[in-house]
Amino acid sequence: MSNQRFYANLSLGIFAVLLIMTLGIFISYKPWTLPTGHWWVSLTAIVIAEVAALFSTLGNSRRRRAHPAVWSHLTMTFLYGTAVLAYTFIAWLLLGISFFSYALLHFVTFCLWIIGLLAATYYKHEVTSDEENRAVQTALIKQMLRGAMVVEQLLEGMGRPETAPLKKKAQELTERVRYSDPISHPSMTVLEESLLWQINELERCVRQLGREEDTAQVLKLSQQLVGDIMADLIKRNSELLALKSSS
Repeated sequence: MSNQRFYANLSLGIFAVLLIMTLGIFISYKPWTLPTGHWWVSLTAIVIAEVAALFSTLGNSRRRRAHPAVWSHLTMTFLYGTAVLAYTFIAWLLLGISFFSYALLHFVTFCLWIIGLLAATYYKHEVTSDEENRAVQTALIKQMLRGAMVVEQLLEGMGRPETAPLKKKAQELTERVRYSDPISHPSMTVLEESLLWQINELERCVRQLGREEDTAQVLKLSQQLVGDIMADLIKRNSELLALKSSS
């Protein structure tokens, strides 16, 4: 059984126990033949809090990495349930306030809880959208870095003396890509796609170096590609810096 299913079953088990305990306590306290407004309001509010807590917990268990806003849903539901219990014991059983005041107190608290959940949902949507946009913006530079690292590793494994200058340039290229600004701009897409294509071509040439005996022409092409990539990468970084400085 996976951890996800285990936690889901555990949550359902705890919910069932709490629901049965809640119903048992309320039924034993006030017989069904003589219900009161306070009794119904308290029971309904507590059951709503328990159901909401169950759904929040199940929502967390379905995610590999729960978002902070999802935890805020569970936290606010816990606070709502705590407030409901406090109203039940203090406002109803201890102070015995009027039904109108008691119902109004629960209604206002319920509305505040819903507003809090909606605000947390909006925050989660905004942050998730930002994270998705950031992932899209950094995708090309990450692919470039992986390609540059593959080229460097291939050259490291060859051990040919004639590839030493190319290996040094490849190491420099990897460092430049690694320390380039990963957060791109839509206007940089064409240039970054061109850079990625050139790095892929460089990888193809380096693989060809390992298979052929006469490597002079391929080596020359590889060195030219490294130079072109470095020039375009410098151009990309300077233009991106100018764009971010002006915005």
